[in-house]
Amino acid sequence: MATSTRSLTMNNPNVYFQREDWGDVAIQHNGQVHHFCNLVSLIGFLQTVYGHEFNLIEVDENNYHELQRQGAFDEN
Repeated sequence: MATSTRSLTMNNPNVYFQREDWGDVAIQHNGQVHHFCNLVSLIGFLQTVYGHEFNLIEVDENNYHELQRQGAFDEN
């Protein structure tokens, strides 16, 4: 479901999400945290913002520090 960092399209925006313990998925968009009941709902929301051109990347305990080191969460 989540895009591997090896196959990201460089021109598309990266959208980082995390799975919550209770089953929701969450993103930060325009400074606000948004929760969705599942990935389908999240993708539906993202398509209203980006169309079909975005990279959806799951953040978890295995990749968080590396993504942070790369500046993935820096404000543009």
